[in-house]
Amino acid sequence: MAQSVTGVLEQMDEKHVKVTLTWQSASDGSVSQALGGLDYDWLNVLRGMYLVKMVTDPGSAAPTDDYDITLLDDDGLDVLGGAGGNRDTANNEVAHPTPDGSNINLDIAGPIDGDLDLTIANAGDTKTGVVKLIFRRMP
Repeated sequence: MAQSVTGVLEQMDEKHVKVTLTWQSASDGSVSQALGGLDYDWLNVLRGMYLVKMVTDPGSAAPTDDYDITLLDDDGLDVLGGAGGNRDTANNEVAHPTPDGSNINLDIAGPIDGDLDLTIANAGDTKTGVVKLIFRRMP
């Protein structure tokens, strides 16, 4: 079966936007989707904002334990800073975009200035899940 990704963008308040991505992996356990390729003009909304939080929720056909999520920018760099690795198969988890997954470091995350590619690996054959991304506009 082919992979699929759908997205919903929600303006939470004047500074925060939530992007909810619901995905299903391909038979090889992978997902690859440019956010700019979805139905919304994501880039105009997210440009200049900072990614400050990611929440993962395994779906009813839960992915394989320790599946991996990256969010690649136009330079091929993971704006999650590796914090999307080894997601749990049974529990919701939160991650912040820093190299050690602890505190938010805006110098590392940087403002969004181009398209972002959601990439999921090792999820298993036609598994499902949800990735919620919280972006913040800095003063």
